[in-house]
Parts: sequence; structure tokens; C-alpha cells
Amino acid sequence: MTEQKLLDYLLAQLPVWKERLGLQYWETDLHIERRDEMDGNQGQCTYNGVVLYADIRILSPIDWKEYHSRDTSEATLVHELIHLLFWQLCPEKDTPEFVILEQGITRLERALMAGWNKRKSHIRIEATV
Repeated sequence: MTEQKLLDYLLAQLPVWKERLGLQYWETDLHIERRDEMDGNQGQCTYNGVVLYADIRILSPIDWKEYHSRDTSEATLVHELIHLLFWQLCPEKDTPEFVILEQGITRLERALMAGWNKRKSHIRIEATV
């Protein structure tokens, strides 16, 4: 998948996930970035919770070391959006509090994506019957 196709897909999913998470009032910019801009992360989010603005960056599919799909990048997008729900906590990086928050966000992202992927598979099955 090209970077532009991935970006187009994620831009289409962004308002859907923002609404699901109650973040529809946040202004968000979304970018696909190469590995050298990502500090070893699959996604990054910088934000200002006072003005409800976020800049989300997703790793380019060119730079994924393991298997990559649209769902992988969509899960990363959801993960970064969940960070916005907890913007007031913002612990310092590499502290126990940061690790605990990151683990919780990852668990929420996986649960949301598992539920959504299960729903998508039911929709596909119903469409073929």
C-alpha cells in the first residue's frame, strides 16, 4: 500500500473514530512519516488539550519491519486518539506512570479494534449470504 492510499484511508476513518471516542470537537491533523522522523514509534501524537488540537503521525508502511496492513495503521491511529482522552494526565516519558498509562491505552486500543474487526467480519459474512 502506498503512503498516499494509506493516508486517504486513515483520513476517512479519522472522523469515525473521533466520534466513537467522543473526540469530534478536536481538530486533528494526520500525517504519514518515515522511520527517521518517528523516534522508533509506530505512531506519535502531540496535542494541546486547552484548544483541542492534535497532530498525529503514523509510521509509513514502507518502514514497518513486520507485516503491515491498513488495520495495523488504523489500530495505531486509534491508540493515538485514545491518548487525547487522557491528555490531562500526561506523565513524563519513561516514568512508571507513563508505562502504566501506555499499557492501559494499548489494552483499550486492542479491545476496541478486536470488537470492530469482529463486527466488520459479521458485516462481510452478511453481505455474502
